[in-house]
Amino acid sequence: MEEINKALADLTAAISGMSAQISEIHPVVLELQGWRPAIERSVDELRAEVTDLRQHIQAPRPAAAQAPDPALLKETAPSVRLSDLPPLLPDMAGTSLHRPGEQPHARGDGSHGPDGRGVAHDLRGKSVGEIHSPRLPPATGPYDLLPYGEQSFSGDWGYHRLPPPPRFDFPVFDGTNPKAWRLKCEAYFRVCTLSPDTWVSCAAMYFTDGALTWLQSSQAHLHYQDWGGFAAAICAQFGREEFQNLLRQFNRLKQTSTVAEYAEQFTQIMHHLLAHHPSWDPAFFVTQFMEGLQRDIRAAVVLHRPQTLDTVVDLAFLQEEVVDSFRRDDRRHSSPPSLPAVGRATPRTALPLPLPPPKPGVGVPDARREGRRDNDNNNKSTSNEDKLAALRAYRRAKGLCFTCGERWSREHRCGPTVQLHVVEELIEMLQGQPTEQEQKETAPSEADCCVLSKEALEGAESPTTMRLHGWVQDREVLMLVDSGSSHSFVSSTLAHHLQGVQSARRPLSVRVANGGVLRSDLEISKCEWRSQGVKFATDMKVLPLGCYDVILGIDWLACHSPMRVHWLEKTMDFQRNGVPVHLCGARADVTRCDLISGAELHHLLEEKAVTRVVQLCATAQDMKQPPLPEAIGNLIEQYGVLFEEPKGLPPQRAFDHSIPLVPGARPVNLRPYRHSPAQKDEVERQVAEMLAQGIIQPSVSPFASPVLLVQKKDLTWRFCVDYRHLNAVTIKNRYPLPVIEELLDELAGSRLFTSLDLRAGYHQIRMRPEDEHKTAFKTHHGHFEFKVMPYGVTGGPSTFQGGMNIVLSPLLRKGVLVFIDDILIHSEDEDSHLSLLQQVFQLLQKHSLKVKLSKCSFAQPKLVYLGHEISGDGVRTDHKNILAVQQWPVPSNIKEVRGFLGLAGYYRKFVRGFAVTSRPLTDLLKKGVVFRWTYLEDGAFRALQQALVTAPVLALPNFTKTFELETDALDQGIGAVLSQNGHPIGYLSRALGPRNRLLSTYEKEGLAILMAVDHWRTYLQNDEFIVHTDQRSLIHLEDQRLATPWQQKIMAKLLGLRYRIVYKKGVDNRAADALSRVPRPPQGDLAAITTAVPAWLEAVQQGYDGDPAAQRLLARLATQQGNLDGYTLQEGIIRQHGRIWLGDNVDLQKQVLDALHTGAIGSHSGFNATYRQVRRLFTWPGLKHHVKLFVEACQICKQAKPERFRYPGLLEPLPVPTQAWQMITMDFVEGLPRSSGCNSILVVVDKFSRYAHFIALSHPFTAFQVAQAFVAHIYK
Repeated sequence: MEEINKALADLTAAISGMSAQISEIHPVVLELQGWRPAIERSVDELRAEVTDLRQHIQAPRPAAAQAPDPALLKETAPSVRLSDLPPLLPDMAGTSLHRPGEQPHARGDGSHGPDGRGVAHDLRGKSVGEIHSPRLPPATGPYDLLPYGEQSFSGDWGYHRLPPPPRFDFPVFDGTNPKAWRLKCEAYFRVCTLSPDTWVSCAAMYFTDGALTWLQSSQAHLHYQDWGGFAAAICAQFGREEFQNLLRQFNRLKQTSTVAEYAEQFTQIMHHLLAHHPSWDPAFFVTQFMEGLQRDIRAAVVLHRPQTLDTVVDLAFLQEEVVDSFRRDDRRHSSPPSLPAVGRATPRTALPLPLPPPKPGVGVPDARREGRRDNDNNNKSTSNEDKLAALRAYRRAKGLCFTCGERWSREHRCGPTVQLHVVEELIEMLQGQPTEQEQKETAPSEADCCVLSKEALEGAESPTTMRLHGWVQDREVLMLVDSGSSHSFVSSTLAHHLQGVQSARRPLSVRVANGGVLRSDLEISKCEWRSQGVKFATDMKVLPLGCYDVILGIDWLACHSPMRVHWLEKTMDFQRNGVPVHLCGARADVTRCDLISGAELHHLLEEKAVTRVVQLCATAQDMKQPPLPEAIGNLIEQYGVLFEEPKGLPPQRAFDHSIPLVPGARPVNLRPYRHSPAQKDEVERQVAEMLAQGIIQPSVSPFASPVLLVQKKDLTWRFCVDYRHLNAVTIKNRYPLPVIEELLDELAGSRLFTSLDLRAGYHQIRMRPEDEHKTAFKTHHGHFEFKVMPYGVTGGPSTFQGGMNIVLSPLLRKGVLVFIDDILIHSEDEDSHLSLLQQVFQLLQKHSLKVKLSKCSFAQPKLVYLGHEISGDGVRTDHKNILAVQQWPVPSNIKEVRGFLGLAGYYRKFVRGFAVTSRPLTDLLKKGVVFRWTYLEDGAFRALQQALVTAPVLALPNFTKTFELETDALDQGIGAVLSQNGHPIGYLSRALGPRNRLLSTYEKEGLAILMAVDHWRTYLQNDEFIVHTDQRSLIHLEDQRLATPWQQKIMAKLLGLRYRIVYKKGVDNRAADALSRVPRPPQGDLAAITTAVPAWLEAVQQGYDGDPAAQRLLARLATQQGNLDGYTLQEGIIRQHGRIWLGDNVDLQKQVLDALHTGAIGSHSGFNATYRQVRRLFTWPGLKHHVKLFVEACQICKQAKPERFRYPGLLEPLPVPTQAWQMITMDFVEGLPRSSGCNSILVVVDKFSRYAHFIALSHPFTAFQVAQAFVAHIYK
């Protein structure tokens, strides 16, 4: 019952509340009902207006429209005032939007309307024209309101349309600058009032390039439904590397030009960094900016302790002006500027000094001097006014104070002192030129004049001068000890980088050897310098020296007199503070001549530092190509497009290169190699060139191969990409490359030859678009990928060969040969040659291939192709390659032997008996053979060199004539010669292995015929050929009964061939004669064998005497026969599994480890290599542990080998503390004089307040004592 009563009470209360609400709403409903007639009347009027407007539009117009009378328009225009019109849109606060020139209505609490609180809409009367009202604003959320212009409501406002809202394009994202892209997206969403639920889907439609690839693989737009998570994932993916690159650029940023350029770069990078981390302290940027300034500017800026970046920039600007003014003064009072050769790492040579200007007033009339002085004064005043105006304009634009340069505000007050460099700048700008009276007063007297010798002037070295290499304030300099100079001088170029430069107490005039006079206004008092470990302090005058950095004159020599000087040996001995000093002069290196560029030579000529130029010409000039026939020259001009530089990318073709990967292969991603700063500059330059040419593009590929630079012979760098790991997972292209011997066989009967070389061959083949990302490479400053076929990828030659076969397929083997990018055109006469050349040009132009004209040879009777010299007479070896073989040094290891045989073996077809002659060298390449160079190897080496030099000219095969085959066999090998009409076509030589050496003479001769026929089967299978042999029994081969397997094998190989075997005596068989003359090692009877036993084996046996374990093992091995747990006894040495057992002989163990680790065999290898080397020969208890301890204790390994730790990454700065005693630093100051029993100080500094505590300690102290002192003085 109580529950029912409670429920009734609640219902009663609810009904009372509803009644109260109805009472409150009832007046509003009545008010709305009162507005209804007015609204219905307005709607009717609006309908009438629409009807009138429709009739007006549909009414026919007169053919010739004339301008209406303005009076008539005025009479017929509706009498509607702008103030009578109702508002079109509510404002942001819910009130009506006021039109221009209209005062807002006063509103009160009772002014309600249909749209809420506000002024009720006025009834609109009829109007003429058309008004486009913007769409209604949303009920909630922000919206943009386009204001109405004055023209929209002035005059005939009804005939003007409102401008349409501007069109916004959604920002496209390609993976760069994700922070800015997010900002643009959010601004777009706010302007277009899109629902937050659609933000992610809308943004995903505008991903391109690498960003789209990442979106497809990660499906981030499906995983993240909210915009915040989606944007954070994008910034984490694409902003990480950008932030690291910005940090690297920021840390490397230094002022290398003007302050303006440096400030612009600094500000740009700073804003990018703040976009990633807005919480960085501005003081960090202020400090970083000052650290990057040049030293002479930074020194003045740091003194003022600026607090803001704008202040630092302003101070740097002003200080730069002061420094420039000083430099202009130096140039105005001195000769042309000297060479900037200060601070180089290598000692520089002396250059002649620029001649000083003539004396003032010599040869110049007084009137002309007066006019020039007036012009200088006018220019000076004009320049001063321009500087002051520019300074005021700059400070006004930056909002800075005109007086002190700090940030200006209403509360700003200038400091009590004015900055020093500002005062210096204003004094310099405002002071005028000195008058003649002042110049006379300050003119130096004859007593103040100094003398500079001829040697110092011309940069020469006389018998009474000496050059020294020294250091002045950590800068390497070239000095001249000159007894002909009255004072010591320092170059003005060097003085700009030194400290302690001050104005001279009185200016000095320096008279040089040619009669001119130089002016010295600056000096360095007690300038410290050192040479060969000895320090000196000398007063030096600042003078523009173009040849030397420092001149040590007679004043320095007099200070250290007496001294003993040996001018021929260039040595100097004297006493300094009682200590003997010995200085050796530097001798000029006349055997070395460094290369300089044309720009450097031009700079030296401008500085008047070049006395003479000598041109060196080579005595032997290459044979010039004879002039081309007129027809071929016209053909080259007709197809001139072929020889132009490629512009843009080559077109897509059917033979574009692809990189198919093995199934399951993962993307290759390797970190870039480390390069020096100079190499990094070269990488950036070549990458920029390739980007400009369009052959590469920025990449976001998961593939990445490192870049390396290889130095060419001309000291330039070749840009290479290490694709070894990519090639390892690539399916190899097995497209066959032509055999060079088969190509040369096609040249029979040809008399004219043309060779064409394609320009940048690989880069004329495009990559397939789906495989471009696999060629990506990574440098220190970016990630890029090739759009053309790069060098170094596997299958590149096969792709190129296949493409050229497709391009030249109509002409192949019809006078045209091609090997990768080398095209050869051959013919018998000039007419057919010209026709072939034109057809080749047409095919190349059709497929947009480019030819390098400088590497082409046209219509030559003889030229070099693929390492062979071809002509109408035949083929012979290339003289350049043979010269390299002839000059090859005697090999000293296996690698050099393999290189020699590789080059010599390329021409083995030209050498009779090549295999037998080179047999001693090829035996050295066998596995397990120790390299030993004896007279056999040296004889084979010399014989091959001589054979290649005297190689004959091989004739080209003529398939209309009969081939003759001469064969012979000896114990060491077989040989054969293919010829026509007595002229050799090719040689064949094979060495016999141990198994074939056991064959009979009959079988060896048959083997020679068999191998020769197999080698030249393509020549012999078309017609009958003749075989010459010195084995008479073989001439009856066809009539003999095949009784042995060897005979059956020979006949099976000869079936289908037409041949005749002819007997030829051995003395007439030249090939057999050459093979029989191969030197053989002498043979003799064994008389005796003498062996030497190493001393260390005796030490092993002696070590067994003092080893109890070894004695027990020897006793067991002596009583028991055979193998005892792997131990055997051989000649008094215990062996375990064939390895020498040392037992517990510690001294011998140490010798073995030292020999196999420290010696030449071990070369300080690591633990694994040393352990394997020792275990292969020796064994003892605890071998592995002993080896590990020995390697770890090796001092040379510790000093020379790097630590095997992971790359630690970039250093991170410590966070800036936000309050006192949040972060402290501690350090010890030791070695102090003892006071009150203490000789050390513990220094504790608070990082926030810079407050320091100094705690006295007595050394030595323990960690516990330090902790007690810390608690007692700091923690309390």
